[in-house]
Amino acid sequence: MNFLTPTYIIGLTQYPALLEKYAEKFRSIDFNIFDYYNDDWAHAIKSKIEWIIASQKTHLIRQPDKDIYVLTHGIMTSGKWQDDLESKLKNKKPNIKIIKYTYPYYSAFQILFPFLHRKTIKNYERFVVNLTAQYPNATLNFISHSFGTYLTVNTLSSSDIERNASIGKIILCGSVLKSDYDMASLIEKCQPKLIVNECGIKDLPLVLCNTAVWGLGNAGRNGFYGYSPLLKNRFFDGGHSYFFTKSGFMDEYWLPFIFDDVFIECDGRKKTEANDLVQSLFSLLPHIIIPGCCIILLVLLVLNLF
Repeated sequence: MNFLTPTYIIGLTQYPALLEKYAEKFRSIDFNIFDYYNDDWAHAIKSKIEWIIASQKTHLIRQPDKDIYVLTHGIMTSGKWQDDLESKLKNKKPNIKIIKYTYPYYSAFQILFPFLHRKTIKNYERFVVNLTAQYPNATLNFISHSFGTYLTVNTLSSSDIERNASIGKIILCGSVLKSDYDMASLIEKCQPKLIVNECGIKDLPLVLCNTAVWGLGNAGRNGFYGYSPLLKNRFFDGGHSYFFTKSGFMDEYWLPFIFDDVFIECDGRKKTEANDLVQSLFSLLPHIIIPGCCIILLVLLVLNLF
């Protein structure tokens, strides 16, 4: 008897008790089953369909297993550091797969308004999904700077790509994410080999970002809060682009990590009471300036109306 076997199986049930009882058996045969009364099933089906469509649209030959390094720059730059790092990586390993992701030049004004960069975020998500379709058995590694860290982390957090590709090493530098971003959930979901968050303690652009830009923060200055053995903060006595302008930085800290799994600790913070006080004052700025601006705008609006 000839028949076609399904490629993907997703089931719905109105019996949650039975779902809980037989969940392990369903997982053992890669059968995804959901509670009909929980909206999770709709999201799962939508995500799976989008991934299938994206994989069919790529029209690319699927490649064998390999490490892929995705380099993503920030705003107000053409990403020269991507070329510099690519050269260093290929000098050490000529056949290493490097992808330099670029997007249109962003001004500081554009980053203030979330609706102005929705398309860039969506394009990045589509890029990563297509990448997993082309290299289904590859390990994806990410090195991202500034707004590029926002694109990378949010894509890994919100999409279902971890079902289709393994995540290796992630290097974030000058990150515009908030320090209290839920990195624990990201780590639990994607199981990366290690996330390294490079911080510049003199990163003034991130002070402004944390103060004036809704939804963004200064994890690239203060580090991520909490603890995980898969997340390491490193603190350097430099600014927003210190990691590219400091001579020998990539050779000393990144190449050993990338090629030899060697992580070198560094903490250039001055742990004094005076410094703690300064940091506390900086942390108060968003709670003062943003509400203050809103009040001023409201007063001007009222005065204009009356």
